[in-house]
Amino acid sequence: LNPGGQGADRVSVSEAFEMPDPQPARSQASELDSYVDAIDRIGVQLRENGALGLIVVDASSLESIERSYGVEAYRRAREQLHALILEACEGELEERDLVVSGEMEADQVAIFLFRPRGHDAFYRETLGQIADAVRAKFLQSGNRIVYPYRREAPLLPVGQALVFHHPGLRERRQVRRAVKQARLDAELNERIEARKRSRQFTDLVLSENVTILYEPIVNTMTREITGYEAL
Repeated sequence: LNPGGQGADRVSVSEAFEMPDPQPARSQASELDSYVDAIDRIGVQLRENGALGLIVVDASSLESIERSYGVEAYRRAREQLHALILEACEGELEERDLVVSGEMEADQVAIFLFRPRGHDAFYRETLGQIADAVRAKFLQSGNRIVYPYRREAPLLPVGQALVFHHPGLRERRQVRRAVKQARLDAELNERIEARKRSRQFTDLVLSENVTILYEPIVNTMTREITGYEAL
């Protein structure tokens, strides 16, 4: 999606999710333009600004929704994912910024943020704050993405990257390198979180601070308890 395009291609960030998609059985919001299709424009922005910031969301976990419930369910999940990303970035996206699919096409969302290299406060602080806001939004409301198909919020690793323009390298190469760097950062963040969860679970087991709750399963017509679910 291209907030900063020219002429007939120019749309706002919010409007871009409402553009008609030529492919049947696909949602307007479930499919984003690939960053590869916009790589030359991204390269121009990198050259003119001297730098760019990038945030990548790994949405490959949503594949299980498509496999279990079909294309329509996956489409709805993608719509909710995009909506949460826009909510998290509210007030931070400018007209020239891009929200597109990344290396893994629909299984990755890439947010390109173009600011002059001299805006050091943005690259030192704001870029990370936006990435944190996206993570926080997923933690707070991630279950909206997979409702009503799953109870738990999906795993959506978030990574970021900063690239300074190198006049001796092609812009395309620099953009691809930034996408790879952000993806690797997302993978690293997820491994760190997985280790943290594992240690927390180990601490609970060792301290025997585990409580098992049984939730009754009730027949709403007869009000009879037909069983229990262990939580």
